[in-house]
Amino acid sequence: MRQQILTISLCCVFILSALSDVLSQPLHRTDLSNLRVNAFAQDSLGYIWIATANGLCKSFGESYDVFFYDEADEHSIPSNLITGLYVDDASKLWISTGKGICSMARGKYEFHRYSQSTSTGMESFFLGFVQYAGRIYTYGYNGLYEIDEKNKTLIPRIEVDRQVIYGAVTDSHGNLWLTNGAELIKLDRSLSLISKIVVGRDDVVNCMVSDREKILLGTENGIKLLDLHSLEISDGDFPHALDDLRINQMLPVDGGRKLLISTRNKGALVYDMETRDVISRYNNDEFADIPSVDINTAFVDKEKNVWFGTFDRGHFMLSNKKKIFNENKAIVNLFRNRFVTRITADRYGNMWIGTRYDGLAYYNTATGKVVWYNASTTPWLSVFNSNFVQEIYCDTRNRLWVGYGNLLIVCNIGRDGQLSLVETCSGTGNVVTIAEDANRRIWAGSSENGLYIYDDDLTLKQHITSAVSNSNNITKIIPFSDDKMLFSAYMDNIYVIDANSLVASALDAKCRKLWSNAVELRLDAKGNLWIGTYGNGLMKYDLKKKTLKQYDPLQRNDMVGIECDAHDNIWASSSYGIYRISPADTINVYLQQDGIGGNQYHEKCTFKDSRGHIYFGGNTGLEEVFPDNVEPVRQDIPIYLTDFKLFGNSVVPEDGGVIDRDISLIRNLKLDHDENVVSFEFSGIAYDCLSFLEYAYMLEGFDHTWNYIGKYNRATYANLPAGSYTFLVKAKNRNGAWGEPRKLLDVEVSPAPWLHPLALSVYAVLAVLLVFLFSKLYVRLKLAKERYTLIEAKIEQEHKMSQMKVNFFTNISHELRTPLTLIYAPVKMLKDKYRTLSEQQVESNLDFIAGNVDRLLDLTDQLLKFRHVKDETLPLKVSRHDCVHQLENIIKLYNIYTAEKNQIVEFDCPYDSLTVIYDADKLDKIMNNLLMNATKYTLDSGRIIVKLDLTKYPERTTGNDWTYMEIRVTDNGIGIDKNDFTRLFKRFSRLVTPSKYGQIKGFGIGLNYVYHLVENHKGKIRAERNVSRGMTFTVVIPVCESAYSEDERASDDMDMKQEAEQAAGSDILPAIPVTDDAAEEEAAGAERRKILIIEDNPDMKAFIAGLFSDKFDVTTAFDGLNGLQRAVETVPDIIISDVLMPRMDGYELCSEVKKNKDICHIPVILLTAKVMDEEQIRGYDQGADMYLSKPFNPSVLISIVNRMMAKQDKLKALLISACGAQDSVPAEKDVRLELSPLDRKFLDKLYKYIEDNISNGDININILSRELGYSRANFYRKIKALTGATPNDLLKTYRLNRAAELILTREYTLGEISEMTGFGTQSHFSNLFKKHFGISPKEYLTEHFGK
Repeated sequence: MRQQILTISLCCVFILSALSDVLSQPLHRTDLSNLRVNAFAQDSLGYIWIATANGLCKSFGESYDVFFYDEADEHSIPSNLITGLYVDDASKLWISTGKGICSMARGKYEFHRYSQSTSTGMESFFLGFVQYAGRIYTYGYNGLYEIDEKNKTLIPRIEVDRQVIYGAVTDSHGNLWLTNGAELIKLDRSLSLISKIVVGRDDVVNCMVSDREKILLGTENGIKLLDLHSLEISDGDFPHALDDLRINQMLPVDGGRKLLISTRNKGALVYDMETRDVISRYNNDEFADIPSVDINTAFVDKEKNVWFGTFDRGHFMLSNKKKIFNENKAIVNLFRNRFVTRITADRYGNMWIGTRYDGLAYYNTATGKVVWYNASTTPWLSVFNSNFVQEIYCDTRNRLWVGYGNLLIVCNIGRDGQLSLVETCSGTGNVVTIAEDANRRIWAGSSENGLYIYDDDLTLKQHITSAVSNSNNITKIIPFSDDKMLFSAYMDNIYVIDANSLVASALDAKCRKLWSNAVELRLDAKGNLWIGTYGNGLMKYDLKKKTLKQYDPLQRNDMVGIECDAHDNIWASSSYGIYRISPADTINVYLQQDGIGGNQYHEKCTFKDSRGHIYFGGNTGLEEVFPDNVEPVRQDIPIYLTDFKLFGNSVVPEDGGVIDRDISLIRNLKLDHDENVVSFEFSGIAYDCLSFLEYAYMLEGFDHTWNYIGKYNRATYANLPAGSYTFLVKAKNRNGAWGEPRKLLDVEVSPAPWLHPLALSVYAVLAVLLVFLFSKLYVRLKLAKERYTLIEAKIEQEHKMSQMKVNFFTNISHELRTPLTLIYAPVKMLKDKYRTLSEQQVESNLDFIAGNVDRLLDLTDQLLKFRHVKDETLPLKVSRHDCVHQLENIIKLYNIYTAEKNQIVEFDCPYDSLTVIYDADKLDKIMNNLLMNATKYTLDSGRIIVKLDLTKYPERTTGNDWTYMEIRVTDNGIGIDKNDFTRLFKRFSRLVTPSKYGQIKGFGIGLNYVYHLVENHKGKIRAERNVSRGMTFTVVIPVCESAYSEDERASDDMDMKQEAEQAAGSDILPAIPVTDDAAEEEAAGAERRKILIIEDNPDMKAFIAGLFSDKFDVTTAFDGLNGLQRAVETVPDIIISDVLMPRMDGYELCSEVKKNKDICHIPVILLTAKVMDEEQIRGYDQGADMYLSKPFNPSVLISIVNRMMAKQDKLKALLISACGAQDSVPAEKDVRLELSPLDRKFLDKLYKYIEDNISNGDININILSRELGYSRANFYRKIKALTGATPNDLLKTYRLNRAAELILTREYTLGEISEMTGFGTQSHFSNLFKKHFGISPKEYLTEHFGK
């Protein structure tokens, strides 16, 4: 038979060669090139090579590279009939074919053929290789040949005329055995013939295996045994299962203890040579899964996976890994293709399986026996219309509760699986879930009638309907604790119910929408509740933290069954596959191609047996899960490039080409600038889990993130710019873990020649020249046009700015009329009726006049700031104000003003005070214009109402979340026609003519100005005619922080000037008041403070001097230069100076004072009519301590002077108290920062000299003034001004403070400290110390350290 097959093969050689493809490079296919597989080999990278009857295939798991003979390519394989493969010790792949042999060049798809001296006809037919005595031989037709790799020739060594050598093996003595089927040929190491042994006619030898002192022969009639000592062939003592085998190959496995036998008539078998067992499985797989009994060859790869090559069905791989699913085929096959709905076990350990169409099955786990209970086999079930088992539960008394059809039945279970009916519970409807509580009561959940609770004696204790939950469809119930149960009500919620009181409450109301369609509940060992839902995936609820986690990849799936294994993994069945969720929340999905029978499972159909095996049931039967067989995470999957393409075409390795080797061996790739459209194909070598592999890639230098592409294994890049890149790939395996990124290739794209730096430089020079030439021409042509355009734009801008400022001045002029009007009325009243007015009335009118004078001053300041005008108003500056207080004051003024016309202005407000953020100046102008307008057009004895409130989303505002202040001004005056509303807010529009209603004067400016003020404040204004008479104007402006930007906010911090103004305007005294007693004491003997006033206006100078002459010694000067001389002569405590003066202005004076070391400590207050911000900033930059605008409030100036004096006193006290202390307190450090740089430098130099000479008791004022470069008088005044103490007092205080620190070190005696600090005698030191600190040095030490 073997000879016949060989003859057929030889005849096919020429036909197959003629039909082969003519491509020298491999074709990439998804199918094997031929279903007849003759041999396997694995290369150094791990790829499997497959020899077929029509082509050589390199396997990538799910696709192949196929190599064919090409007549035009001398480097192609010699023939398409591949008979054998062999990888030698140097990792070179050898291929035997029907027309010679070849080897594959490492790194290239290039095959080197080996020629014979005579190479015609059948003499080129080879079957395989053997490595012997350090050489490689090939055998086949006509004998054994040695391979000369250097000359690429075959040297005949053993010739068997017109016969074929089928196999070769080395025995335990180092001899080489060959067989031609009929004979065994024994050779020594020199290949000299030792002996020949003839084999029986029926025992044609196809293969040989060496086993210690014997050789096993695989024949057409089973296994025979050759004894190496006697050289006799016998049947041996083999099991009968090996008889009649037509053996193609025998492969030693498991260290030679077993033989993997490939046969032509009985498939594959494993023979254990130690136990003599013959089995049809290896590792974890049954050979019955191989769909062919004609096995040509078997191969074990590096991962110990077994590959089988068949004669007619291609190849099959059996994984070395333990099976996760259905390793026990017995139970799985019994229920395959039955619709399994429920699974449980009784107290005897046997299983009960419910189905949708076949009723209930009993499965004996020990014997494998199955007994069916349904309407056909069981009389008491014949009453049912269907055999649909909806629920099974075995209680603690070993009673089986079955939801059969639409009834609940209870049965007793016999030891042999016999069922006897105990009770039929009618009226329950479809029972789909059953559980038992701690009191052995049975809880049954119906899909339509709620919950039923049965006592142990089977009496119905309670029927619970929608009074507890909002749904009667109970999908799952489980024990929650000893006294509580947990159940899910479909389209409602999950509830916890007390087993005794039957009071139920929602587990978590906020999660109701997410889990309302729950159908499965499971508690794990960590206190989590797992919830399976229809359409909303799987969820995990932490019962302690009350948090819910949804698993995003599963959200659109129906998760219908949940079980926990011993490793804290969650297994869940679904409408599409089985899922495993690890403790780290890694998700793995298993589908039909992974070993399960189907992808769709039934709800709540789960069970875990005592061994930890998990069962799921569904449309295609029963699935058994072996959680212990899940392997640890594997992260070492090798990944290699499998193809490289330029512009969509695979690149062929060639010398001097883009690549010179196979792309899997290339590590660095250099591309030209125009080779920038590339594709990389890659593959992970893991044949046992290729269906699970997913890939991600990144081209470093181009990609910023990983590209996750699932099972797709190609990356394409178009228009790659010049640069250096690194191509990285990582893979995710069956356990869901991403491996470490693997660097597959470094890629460098060269820049184009015309983009070379030198070329770019030339381009740049040419471009500059061209630009220069064209620009000159262009500029000349364009200058005229631009000049004309600019002139026009400038004229337009100037006209616009001019008009805006005219409008601004018009608005301010209009505003000036209001306070002038409000001043005129009380002045006229005082003039006409001052004799009849009471003192209170006079004072009220004077306050009224003073308030409007202040208003005039504000408006005058605004005129000076006209450069900042925007949209006819000053820029918006908001801050926090009490709007109620402001409006009350305005209305109070207008009630005085309208008293003559007997008009009343009322204020309607629900708030006592209301502090919000807005621009008070703009609100003041808005209200003055609206009220003035209302009083003009309201008749005598009329009534005006101002109403204030807060609102959200007022009419005519855009949708936002701002809070608005709404002010309504309503009068009962003459009103306006509706036809005139369109012109109401237009400038210079007068809607009431003199002929219409008396002589009402106006210019048509007020309402237009109000409109612009409101718009500038981001608000809205509207007018409406009242039902009876009069008008109502409504203003809304935002008063919340979010409405305004930082630039629109005024500073919230109050400087000294603001505080002084508040103090001057309130009843609260300044921070450090000067009392009468203090003044008298000052007058009696204390030295009076000195103020220097510098003012070129005699009247102003006399006025300011009069403010301070009663409490201060006042010196005056008539200009800046004169003032500087007087300051140096008198050294005042404060200087008050005008700014605009002859010879030297206030800025120059301030700068000179701050640069003079004798007077730099003196504070300077600048008084001026310059109110612009730039002028104030200039004053502060020159060193001014305060900037006060004219006209000023005298009380404010007095308050500022008093505060500056108080601040000086505090500064002096802190400086004198801390002098001499090496560890200065923080407050003293902060105070020193208040000094000018010259004063800080002065004190530092003074303290350093005292410290360096502190032990010198002769130091006095003369020495100190000389050392610091001062005259005695100036030095005295400087120390007095800075510290408030005389120089001698300062020196004494310094010494005492330093002595106090030395005492606390406890390193010196009091006598030593007295000498060290320059006091001389200890008694003198002690007296001065006690006088200064109030206690003696010893008491000071005791106070700090105790006795």
